[in-house]
Amino acid sequence: MVRNRLLAISPWIEVLVKSLYWRSNTIYRVLAARARHRSNQPEERREAVAAIEWEDIVSGLDRLGVPHSGMMIVHSSMAALAPTGLTPREVCQRLLGYLGPDGTLAMPAIPLYREEPTGPARLGDEICAKRLTYDVLRTPPWTGALPKALMGLPGAVRSRHPLNTMVAVGPQAAAMMAHNIDGPRPMPCGPQSSWKFCADRDATVVCLGVDTSHSLTMIHVAEDCWSEQWPVPNWYRERQFHVKDGEFETDLTVLERRPKWAINYGERTLQKDLLKLGIIRVQTVGGIRIEVCSSAALIEYLGSGRRRAYPYWIPFWDKIKR
Repeated sequence: MVRNRLLAISPWIEVLVKSLYWRSNTIYRVLAARARHRSNQPEERREAVAAIEWEDIVSGLDRLGVPHSGMMIVHSSMAALAPTGLTPREVCQRLLGYLGPDGTLAMPAIPLYREEPTGPARLGDEICAKRLTYDVLRTPPWTGALPKALMGLPGAVRSRHPLNTMVAVGPQAAAMMAHNIDGPRPMPCGPQSSWKFCADRDATVVCLGVDTSHSLTMIHVAEDCWSEQWPVPNWYRERQFHVKDGEFETDLTVLERRPKWAINYGERTLQKDLLKLGIIRVQTVGGIRIEVCSSAALIEYLGSGRRRAYPYWIPFWDKIKR
């Protein structure tokens, strides 16, 4: 898209646009209304898309070097995968078939909390005074139809951590989630997290029909696992949750990156850099964009830039205010 190419020209352009969007209720409401209008258009007005064979997607994954074993973290858009004619459950089963019996399939299954504010209100800390309830088995994910379908498969395990939550199926699923809420104020992508578990085992991150610039949750391991060395003060805030998982219940205090810092994140510049270095590899199959990334290579790259908070251009808004 032209918009994305413009944002990728400079992180300063991207941060300026995001600052205007998130700090203006009027701009947010207008753009959100336009997005809802497009999504509500009748099906016959939308562009027709040719059918895609699942085997073509498999060939694309093979060309990108995705192993038929180990761990795969999938970020996805079921709308983009609709031309395959498969249901979300069938797509999950096909992905598990690609990995084989020794492979583990994981997806973000981040809980939908009705109490969470939206738009510019998200930047405030009022939500921190509330204790939200996270029911591991019942709280729906907002991250799409595929994670929801994966949660319903036999052997599925969902993390008890209430933020950046994952679900997985496979021989490593239980171990991946076993220690996610251990320790005081556990972080969503910290040393105890499912994300760090996957990074330590070089899980392959696969984006099916979604953009890595918005979907690469793995980047937050570089913040949470080096939190004591992170150069930005006031990076985290405390959140309160009541976690239920069958007969298990506990009150939990966790750390969360303050949402305001996302404004300063140069995601398009990061994506451009990762593509240039070959850390992200891309194939387009029948109109479906497939992006693949080695989690170990990503974390190594981000770790080398953490002293300057790359890819966050934190001082930008403060300079504008002055």
